[in-house]
Parts: sequence; C-alpha cells; structure tokens
Amino acid sequence: MHEVELKKLSLEEKAPCRNFKKRHLKDLSEAEVDEIVATSMKPGWLKKDIAKKFRISPMLISRICKEAE
Repeated sequence: MHEVELKKLSLEEKAPCRNFKKRHLKDLSEAEVDEIVATSMKPGWLKKDIAKKFRISPMLISRICKEAE
C-alpha cells in the first residue's frame, strides 16, 4: 500500500510532457482564473511555472492579469 501512495504522489508532482494540449481561456473556470491571478501576484512564481501548473500558455497568464487589473 505504501508503494501505491508513493506512485500516486510521483504522478501528481510530475510536470506535464512537452506535447500536452494547452487550455484556452474559455476552458478555465472562474475559480481557476482567480487562482492564476493570485498565484502570479506571489513572489517567486514564474509565468512558465504557473503555465505548467494550469496547462496554459504564459501569454494567457499575462492577458488574464491585465484583464484582472
């Protein structure tokens, strides 16, 4: 059972592969958009890291943050 839990954690922490399909703004929920804006305001978070976390492009993060202001 311990092995199963470790495998599950390693899959969750794994960054998506290079060829993953990026999501569009219309695919994001309002809660996710709010979380993206809040995360981008935190120090130490790069746009490419946020993009990997939410499976979106870094340019979309910039657009979302501009619209939020």
